[in-house]
Amino acid sequence: MYRFTARRVARAGLLWLALSGATAAQAAYVQRYSTIANGALTFTGNTVGLNKAANVNAPGTSGAIGTFIAAGAATQDGTYPVGTTASWTQNAVRAVLSLPAGSTVLYAELVWSGSWSYGGENVSASLNNAVTFTTPLGSSSVAPAAATSQTLGAAGAGGTCATAPCFYVRSANVTSLVQAAGAGTYTVAGIPATQGDAENSSNSGGWTLAVAYSNGSLPSRNLTIFVGAEIGGAAAATVSGFCTPPTGPRAGRLLVSALEGDPQITGDQMRFGPTAATVAVISGPNNPATNFFASQINNDAGTLDTSGSFGSANSTPGTAVSGARQGYDITNIDVSATLLNNQITAAAQGTTTGDQYLINALGLQVNVGSPIFPVSVKAVDKATAMVGDMLTYTVRLDNGTGTADATNVVFTDTPPAGTSFVAGSVTVDGVANAGNPSAGINIGTVAAGTSRTVVFKVTVTSIPAPPAPARYDNSA
Repeated sequence: MYRFTARRVARAGLLWLALSGATAAQAAYVQRYSTIANGALTFTGNTVGLNKAANVNAPGTSGAIGTFIAAGAATQDGTYPVGTTASWTQNAVRAVLSLPAGSTVLYAELVWSGSWSYGGENVSASLNNAVTFTTPLGSSSVAPAAATSQTLGAAGAGGTCATAPCFYVRSANVTSLVQAAGAGTYTVAGIPATQGDAENSSNSGGWTLAVAYSNGSLPSRNLTIFVGAEIGGAAAATVSGFCTPPTGPRAGRLLVSALEGDPQITGDQMRFGPTAATVAVISGPNNPATNFFASQINNDAGTLDTSGSFGSANSTPGTAVSGARQGYDITNIDVSATLLNNQITAAAQGTTTGDQYLINALGLQVNVGSPIFPVSVKAVDKATAMVGDMLTYTVRLDNGTGTADATNVVFTDTPPAGTSFVAGSVTVDGVANAGNPSAGINIGTVAAGTSRTVVFKVTVTSIPAPPAPARYDNSA
């Protein structure tokens, strides 16, 4: 068998995100992870509460949560369904992390957010408390990272919000926990938030698990995760450090997590494009162009995810449903049509004409230029052989369909059992090479759109001993 290794060349550097002309209520996104890998991003999570009626503790469609989701059937808040509670200290909300078979978790960030002073309730003293994070393997206490902790607004008297919005964002790196547990059901408990009867629009809370994973069956992509606290209507955020292919199709997805979007309030949009001046309105299967943030928990296809707590209790964009999951959005949108060849920057912006919301996490997944080597590249000059015969192997390292150079290529091939490498027989593109394929031969660069050819010889020294078949396998 043979193998070769190569380092991909794509204009990839440190990915960053900044806000131009940020106001006091805005703060820059914090990049939590960036890499180039064969893989993808996924966001999962859930809201912490259900929609309330105006000014009372009961299910309704006012556009604020009036109860918290709890674990199991041991509690019930008023006329809300079993599995609800009036105390944020007892909230516990499930979601399911789905990963393709053969995937390896590269990074995981847990993000949680909520309202902190509304409806006669002020939970500011608890915003830096650890939450309980339960994976398929067990529970852990997760404290927020100082680097991503943001608290917006100012409280008024009696649990009101004097300077709106009174929202907060906290997050933590939970990579080791998610790597150990893998796919399955996750629960986050003890997320501070408000659900007071007197507040009919801003009570909200939820959590997002942002995961980057590798998988050899997927394209090479730039995968980047950000945590922030961007209010709808803030300046466009500029992303740089990736590179789309120089020619051919482009592909990318934008993952978004946000607090306090409402199903019945329109005018909120998500925009994405090459520059802040050219951002265009984007939409998805469950994210309308004019009501992007509508209390929808979506999966990687951008369609409704019903796998978590109260997964069947949902409003639809444009129509609120009494007692439905409320005030939190997670989605994954195809932005391929907005990308250009050789693009190295992009801009994202949430806008609004009525709905107040806060974006707490972004993920950008962009296919990058990469070398592509087909599997079937090897040939031998004889179909049959006897002891004493010499076999000539020809291997073509074909990057003809690749969109980036492969550099530092090392070709390695172990001759089959019953054969012996002929020293001095190696050529690379017809030029003699003193290397031995068993030890690895430095090829250098295989430029995009080109190929390199390696030839070497072996001598048949013996017939493979039974029960091995009498043949000399050296397949590509």
